Amino acid sequence: MTEAQPPRIVQFGWDNSKVRWCDRPNVAAARIVAYDDQDRTPRERAKMLRRLGLRHIVWDWRDEHAVQFDAELDALRNEGVSLTGIWAPHPLPDAGEPDHDARLGFINPHVRQFVVESARRGLSPDLWTVVEFGTADGVALHPAAELARVWRAADHVEPLARLAQDHGLCVLLTNHLGFFGEPRNLAALVEALAERGLRNVGIAYQQQHGHAHIADFETHLAAMMPHLVAIALNGMDPDAVETGRTILPYGSGRADRKLAHILGASGWHGQLAVQGHSRDDAELRLQDSLDGLAWVVDRQDGKRHRRPVPRIAAPAFPTSVTMASGRTTPEPIHREAVSMQAPDPYSAATHALLKHLEAVGFRGAPRSFGWDAQGRHLVEWVNGIRADHPQAPDAALDPERIGAFMRDMHDALASFVPPAGVEWFQGLPGPGTEMIIHQDISPSNIVVAPDGRLVAIDWDAAAPGTRLWDLAHAAHAFAPLARGGLDAASAADRLRRFADGYGLTEAQRAELLPLLAARSERMYEYLDAMRITGESPWIELWERGVGTVWKSDAQWIRENEPHWRGALMVA
Repeated sequence: MTEAQPPRIVQFGWDNSKVRWCDRPNVAAARIVAYDDQDRTPRERAKMLRRLGLRHIVWDWRDEHAVQFDAELDALRNEGVSLTGIWAPHPLPDAGEPDHDARLGFINPHVRQFVVESARRGLSPDLWTVVEFGTADGVALHPAAELARVWRAADHVEPLARLAQDHGLCVLLTNHLGFFGEPRNLAALVEALAERGLRNVGIAYQQQHGHAHIADFETHLAAMMPHLVAIALNGMDPDAVETGRTILPYGSGRADRKLAHILGASGWHGQLAVQGHSRDDAELRLQDSLDGLAWVVDRQDGKRHRRPVPRIAAPAFPTSVTMASGRTTPEPIHREAVSMQAPDPYSAATHALLKHLEAVGFRGAPRSFGWDAQGRHLVEWVNGIRADHPQAPDAALDPERIGAFMRDMHDALASFVPPAGVEWFQGLPGPGTEMIIHQDISPSNIVVAPDGRLVAIDWDAAAPGTRLWDLAHAAHAFAPLARGGLDAASAADRLRRFADGYGLTEAQRAELLPLLAARSERMYEYLDAMRITGESPWIELWERGVGTVWKSDAQWIRENEPHWRGALMVA
């Protein structure tokens, strides 16, 4: 099959400018019309985009918005915002539905109106077209059946693609779920249409419908690459479908940086879109994802700073509910009580550890409920606010309180006897193995529960170590002991309060001193060892200087050792 691409080059930025394809002026806003709980008018929406520094929009709509299309275009023009795309659903009629053949190729009248009016105004937005909504539990097809489904879909999409072609527009096929939720099948459909002379068809990949693609994203990206024009960004957790966290601000997903590394390594430069895909204030949702995008790009560039905390930590997903009045309204999701975590080598060890903490009455860790039939580890979802959230109470970052919390945690861990044969994380070995420790106590891994108690989450790096080795990492995070953070005197005062809260003896304080720099050096050594594997994201992290940052922190800690000694040692 031939490689089909839209017959125009996507242009971003301006001559002699330093604005990159991934910078805000070149990013589009999407899903901000039908989902916005502020129900903005076209003029208010255009002004919002200008206020945010966004110059492009992929316009979505419902029937009530279609009659405002002219007003939308006028408002966008007045604010200098480009109509980059239009949501143009074109679902393939199911072969089992009545009159399915008669409806094959039928174009929504609103979409036809949008195409004609856009062309009349000299605009050329892409038509973001979903061919199949589908479900996540699709059935595998025989190759012959797959081919037949692709060609039937081509019959259905061809009239829309020809309409777009006649008016100088392109069609971008978007993934949802089902058969055409798979990138290779979208690529096959693009190529089938190319064989019919339609080279104005490409792909707009929607991350929120690609959680099943995370593990093999390189393969899926390669399938799309010849045709990939745009990517709609979303925060991506590997277990998002199981936990219900499928719609997240970009940058807040655990897999976001991994996927960004893969995308960056591929050399792809196209249209990015941030989304307001939840029933919340669209402006806040866009700000959250723009902040997340800037953070991901900075980390790609080797600039080290904390992950931004979303303004809307739990977006309300718009599930449709029909009211007694007949009006359909969105209903926010509710967080599940259990997080289903994909199996990893440490699941059995983590389960035993969390069960022990529950048994001894320690309430500062989530509970473990074992495994489901698919082998997923069931861990309690801890409701609350992360310690690094701007709205978290001041006490959440109080070093004395953190020290006291870690003392209680270590006392509870001290009686734990690990079961034989389980595997622990081995990446950051310390100077001893007296007990199992958390190893990653930091503001992003501390949750303040509704009743005010602190809860340590993310125990996947737990491993044999010592109390002081655990404290050395926490001190780096909570003092903090980092070059470019607080001045040494202020950090030393917080370090003293941290040690006081834990109740360290004079001997323990003396032993902790050399571990402060050693713990940062161990992070440098870990990244150095991992980059030798040549695997992503380790090689990219190393090339962007992340290892150097940890080494620099260790050096700064050593340079300021008198401050730490003065803070820790009793006069």
